[in-house]
Order: sequence, then C-alpha cells, then structure tokens
Amino acid sequence: MKEYAKKDFSLITVKGLCASTPVARTTFYSYFDNTDDVRNKMEDDILAGLDNVTDDISGGDLPDMDFSLFMDAVEAYHQGELSQTLFR
Repeated sequence: MKEYAKKDFSLITVKGLCASTPVARTTFYSYFDNTDDVRNKMEDDILAGLDNVTDDISGGDLPDMDFSLFMDAVEAYHQGELSQTLFR
C-alpha cells in the first residue's frame, strides 16, 4: 500500500511492488494477474471494512449513528487494530 501512496498508479509495476516488499514475483502471480488486481483487492477490502464498521456502529440506524464513534472505528480499522469482535 505504501507503493501506491508514493507514486501515480500508472507508474507502479509488478517488479517495483515486489522489490519494495518481501514478495517474489512468482508468488505475486500466484495471487494476482497484474497491478490492477492488487488495487481492486485493496479497494474491495477497504469498502468491506467500512461497511462492517458502519453496520456495527450504526446498528442499522445511519441517521442516528454516533459519528465520533464511527471515525474512531475507521481509524482503528485503518491502523489494523480493530478487535475481532467488531468484524465477526
């Protein structure tokens, strides 16, 4: 993900991704066809996490959701520190 934050997506290559992480190119291709697949997977994971956070915090009632709790949960999700009880 750091590679995506550093440069324009169109400039990211599989070789560059693998060089910046402890992942061999053969391993990369076992999971993904190209960098678009990686971006799509990251976007899907982020959206699914936000959906889970929203459901848990709102209890199905979005208009009355405590926005500060939502932001705290999103920050925790982003930092990878959410407890497993939030994501069942």
